Amino acid sequence: MSTSTLLEVLEESQGVIVQFPDLESVHNAIPDSPSMYSGEICLGDSLTYWFKEPEFNELAPYWNENFQIQKWQFHFADHVEEKKWKIKDEIHWSEILFAHPKLWIDDIIRAKMVSMVYQPIVMWDGRTFRLHSHEILARGYISNGQVILPDLLFEEARHRGMLYQLDRLCRIEALRASHRCPTDSKIFINFSPSSIFSPTKCLHSTFAEAKRLSIDSRRIVFEVVESDRIDDLSHLHAILDHIHENGYAYALDDVGQGMNNIERIIELRPDYVKLDKFFVSNIHTNSFKQECANRIFEIANRVHAICIAEGVESEEESTYLREHGYLIQQGYLFGKPCPIPYSGNH
Repeated sequence: MSTSTLLEVLEESQGVIVQFPDLESVHNAIPDSPSMYSGEICLGDSLTYWFKEPEFNELAPYWNENFQIQKWQFHFADHVEEKKWKIKDEIHWSEILFAHPKLWIDDIIRAKMVSMVYQPIVMWDGRTFRLHSHEILARGYISNGQVILPDLLFEEARHRGMLYQLDRLCRIEALRASHRCPTDSKIFINFSPSSIFSPTKCLHSTFAEAKRLSIDSRRIVFEVVESDRIDDLSHLHAILDHIHENGYAYALDDVGQGMNNIERIIELRPDYVKLDKFFVSNIHTNSFKQECANRIFEIANRVHAICIAEGVESEEESTYLREHGYLIQQGYLFGKPCPIPYSGNH
């Protein structure tokens, strides 16, 4: 089958039928979290499944890196109506990998065209703010030098079914960039739970890289982003438990926004809680935000989580937060994301 024919078939088909060699492969290859992934239909023999095209595209890189897929069989197939499929030609795995036309996000991931910037997180010591840690953030860039900010970068990867690849790439590059940070400071590294199909498989390369680089696990805090998209708390718990079992800490980002409310703090018991910047903005003049911030601080203390106020932009905000327990702060007042790590007092 020619490449042009492959492209036509791939664009027209609604999905792919996958025949697994054994039940162990089925169990390990298909995420068991229905809220994260529910795009497959079993065709009756427990080994054969039909996947919607977007879900298939998202799982393909994960399979390619973690399984012996040469033993699997693939067919393009249209889901005509309930329990009926129009099965097309069998296709080899290597052909599937090259069937899609390339977009800029593909180039970024393939060529590892990401760079890291550092934003300081500071802590009040009773007299001044001192450096506590850095959050290491990703920036993509394309061949003409244009910088792609994280929101667009990750949204395109999600749309393209490449979140697994991009998220892993950024975690590993953040670890590699951490050598520039002071050795007595912590490192906050973002990750998306939606990219973790299996904690043991998907995080193995990240933990292995940290060990290769001889980074003390106690310095690393994995920051959970977009956890409000995850309704299956059992799967999220499995991810966070695996992080703790390997000696790392985790933070809950954007607390107060969406589903990241007080109940989620109690349920997930993070090591760090980052107060969403909505509540930080002009908190010194807004009694509602003050009540919310105080309540979040109280609940975080109950589960022994350390609070961080993010998005601090003014001295007035910083002073109010400091006087009400938020001794660790992050925001433009202390430094914007920068290609060079910060050091010293603020």
